Amino acid sequence: MDYHVFKKTVKGRSGRQVHRWYYYWIGPDGNQIQRACRGCKNRSDAENYIRTLPPPAGQAPIGLAVPEKTPVLIRDIARGCKRSTKMAVF
Repeated sequence: MDYHVFKKTVKGRSGRQVHRWYYYWIGPDGNQIQRACRGCKNRSDAENYIRTLPPPAGQAPIGLAVPEKTPVLIRDIARGCKRSTKMAVF
């Protein structure tokens, strides 16, 4: 499953601690994105909510192969750079 639910304690408007349900997914660039499950009071509500969501953008549907990313090495980046013979003065 692409989405994952979790419960988070947040401060309400009155200053009281309130438990809210959130969901998250891993974005195409590898970062974690989280959003609130609106109107969810318990875990089953939150799981039903994420079942209604479309697949996250930038991800292939389940069952399709996703090509691996090729690693970028520093030496590959530095190949086109000109080497300086002068010393840097600080």
